[in-house]
Amino acid sequence: MNRLKTEDFVSYTYLSGVRLTEDGVFFIAAKADMEKNGYEKNIYTLNDNGVRKLTSGGLAGGYQVREGKVFFAAKRSDKEKNEAEKTFIYSLPLDGGEADCAYTLDGAVGKFDFASDGTIVALKGVDTRLDGLTGEERTKQAKELEGYEDISEMGFYLNGEGYTAGRRTRLCFYKDEVLKEVFSDGFNAYDFTLSPDRTKLVVSGQVRTGVREQLFAEVREVNISTGEWKTVLEDGHISVEAVYHLGDGIVAVGSPFDKYGLNQNPDFFRVESGKPVLLRKWGEAIGNSVGTDVRLGGGPAVQRDGGYLYFISTEEYMSNIFRIDAEGTVERVTSLDGSVDSFAVNNGRVVFAGLQGQHLQELYDEKGNALTHMNEEALKDKYVALPEEVTFENDGIPFKGWVLKPYGYEEGRKYPAILDIHGGPKTVYGKVFMHEMQLWASKGYFVFWTNPRGADGRGDEFADIRGKYGTIDFDDLMVFTDKVLELYPDIDRTRVGETGGSYGGFMSNWILGHSDRFAAIATQRSIVNWVAFWGTSDIGPYFVTDLCAAGIDEPEKLWERSPMKAIITNASTPTLIIHSDKDYRCPVSEGYQLFNLLADKGVDTKLVLFHDENHDLSRSGKPKNRIKRLSEITKWFEKYLK
Repeated sequence: MNRLKTEDFVSYTYLSGVRLTEDGVFFIAAKADMEKNGYEKNIYTLNDNGVRKLTSGGLAGGYQVREGKVFFAAKRSDKEKNEAEKTFIYSLPLDGGEADCAYTLDGAVGKFDFASDGTIVALKGVDTRLDGLTGEERTKQAKELEGYEDISEMGFYLNGEGYTAGRRTRLCFYKDEVLKEVFSDGFNAYDFTLSPDRTKLVVSGQVRTGVREQLFAEVREVNISTGEWKTVLEDGHISVEAVYHLGDGIVAVGSPFDKYGLNQNPDFFRVESGKPVLLRKWGEAIGNSVGTDVRLGGGPAVQRDGGYLYFISTEEYMSNIFRIDAEGTVERVTSLDGSVDSFAVNNGRVVFAGLQGQHLQELYDEKGNALTHMNEEALKDKYVALPEEVTFENDGIPFKGWVLKPYGYEEGRKYPAILDIHGGPKTVYGKVFMHEMQLWASKGYFVFWTNPRGADGRGDEFADIRGKYGTIDFDDLMVFTDKVLELYPDIDRTRVGETGGSYGGFMSNWILGHSDRFAAIATQRSIVNWVAFWGTSDIGPYFVTDLCAAGIDEPEKLWERSPMKAIITNASTPTLIIHSDKDYRCPVSEGYQLFNLLADKGVDTKLVLFHDENHDLSRSGKPKNRIKRLSEITKWFEKYLK
């Protein structure tokens, strides 16, 4: 049995974008390309003859399957790659042959689908700063805009996308070789879905009228053949995570944020007379929030099939598929102990890509039977520790956590250990495979984790820690650590380290200022100063105000809840800081502040700064940078825990 290595994730295959038709199962498979320092993504199919690769070139993204062909957006020649404002949609026969360029669309198109009459419905990105300009004038202005940003609205940059001021997404129809916008009032489209007969669609979005984009959405219904539309759900009532025609009406998934703030779980609403009418109170997350670093891409969390909406929901530490009908009756579809990462349903048949047990991603049926073996060789002869469950109680609340034992574990021998804290905080760690945890187990560490209050999967009240960051959640984590040390006496209490990213980074910083029990800390993409974060994060103004229960007009409250306050006087633990310079969620300025503070105090510290990476470095960053990140954290723990 061999130890897992840092670079082993390069051999993993990542599955996403699952679709299911009468022609078979389709999905995107991605793999790290070390030469290009990126990921190669291609479309595959699974049918009675097994798995077959359909596309090459490694640039697969959105795709559709219809009339015996797969249609996908790609730029396959150097000339096409230089056409920034054109989208090329290729068609490829499922029974073999070459891909042909079927459509050339003016504009940068993302999601697309086909109506019953062959009309392409698409979401196109536009730059409103170029509105009304054509030809050389447009080219000249676009060139000038490459040198600066003209910002007059809040929410002017977004993690993973860059600067967004003036950028919008438009709903378009492609007819008679022309891509034309559907609305003339500046409606910024978020997402759309077609009706069952593909003659109509519903689209969520918003007309921005102020400086700040609002969190709720409007829904419009459009007749595709005539282009006529009407508002069916007025703006200002609920967020809209998904909206579909269902039965004789329209059902939206969203939240009014009226009781538990921004983290309030969505419910199901009928859309009637411009208003949302509660169809079914759900009370849990819609979507998969089970954390891992062996997932790349996903798919819609809600899909329609027949008279049902099928949806993924996170429950405790796992995610499963459920379905709801037009009357609000919910049924469970899967009962599995891992995560559903992307799924498809057709005529009641369900197929999903997910993580089950300590296996890497595969395709499964609803019973949990593996349909593919794409990753069978990746972990062959590798040490993979099995999570051991730890139960504990705090403030009368029961919790679960898990522990991995180190490679070559011998009872009676002392070992170092690492506490790993998830992000969010409204996400979860479960029992699925996680490369970094398994790597550290292979390196000879106990690794342990839990889901403190604030986490997902246990209802709104459990997740509601507004104004309580660093209090009850911190206490849950410390009680859990005590319990693990009690149950596993072979952990050397003097050699326990801690790491976490995003919210886990906030908590790492909070621990740094409020405890000296850990021998080393590795804080990643973290938050140290809520006052600064308010004005620099892409979500700062509304996130801070909601989650800290205080606005920028109450800086003393934000400072009280900032890790930096206690770090100034109390920090002594050696701390590694991992940050990325294009992290717009937890801006790099947070890392700068922490490094300068610790260095000035004489605390052993190091900042590893990654260029051109964002908040998702650990999950979807460039392969070489992911190796560097994990190597730096591991070396830090080797220095202080071994």
